[in-house]
Amino acid sequence: MSRLHGEWDWYGLVLRESKGSVPRMIDLLRDPQPAVARAAYGALKHFSAQDYGPQLNATEADIEKAMASWREWWRRTSGNRGS
Repeated sequence: MSRLHGEWDWYGLVLRESKGSVPRMIDLLRDPQPAVARAAYGALKHFSAQDYGPQLNATEADIEKAMASWREWWRRTSGNRGS
């Protein structure tokens, strides 16, 4: 299995995931590899047309706050999908 290199590789991988993977993408916001966290952030923004963060160089507290905001967005959104 080859390793992915660079943010764009991770971004493409995350974008191939379905919207059903949103909770996993939210969890990836705290991934220790910055490219993975940024790809998850980009995919969440792509799917939602929202931006709840975290910003580059965010503190752990900022990341947790962003994750809580994304989870709240997903709770509201997935509840309105009729599934």
